[in-house]
Amino acid sequence: MSEDDIAAVMRIQAECYPSFMQESGAVFRARRDQTPATCWVWSQQGQDPAAYLFSYPSNKNVITALDHPF
Repeated sequence: MSEDDIAAVMRIQAECYPSFMQESGAVFRARRDQTPATCWVWSQQGQDPAAYLFSYPSNKNVITALDHPF
């Protein structure tokens, strides 16, 4: 996932989740920067991204709260 993908991630989020479940661009960037190998976008060739995934290892067996950094 690149910096250029963040706007698409924000758009997808707004289309798919209610406002109380949305996270900030700053949090998306921090997560991507912390675990770049496990943050992806998907798109058909030549089209804008249509899906995204942020994943990360957990050493504490705890799910990170929405809109909070890892």
